[in-house]
Amino acid sequence: MTTPKAALDALDLYDAAVAAVCAGTDPTDALRRAVEADPTYGVAVGDLAAVTGTDIPDVLPTASRWERQHLAVIRAAITDVARAEVLLREHAAAYGCDPVALLVVARQLGGIDGDRLVDLRGSACSCWT
Repeated sequence: MTTPKAALDALDLYDAAVAAVCAGTDPTDALRRAVEADPTYGVAVGDLAAVTGTDIPDVLPTASRWERQHLAVIRAAITDVARAEVLLREHAAAYGCDPVALLVVARQLGGIDGDRLVDLRGSACSCWT
């Protein structure tokens, strides 16, 4: 069972992963540490799987709508990148920027520096710098 402190530590480490993406660096280490802090943190588990090329786990029934949509985006990025792009755009319209989901989809489309997702990158670090 995850303690409240471990869950908060995992959230802080996930924030570090998002900051890494915004800074243009690899979020893998921060995601790995978030999962180590709280192995039940589904978004961190799914994102780590996506960036390391392993199987993305099923969404837990307790997941929020944001978490379910986020995991649907990263799962689709592995199996159907065109669908992932559509889901990412819907997710961004509903919730704003999601740097890790953007990174996962962009990697499948040849990289974040391309023109394909330029409209989702934005100019604020809350999304991408």
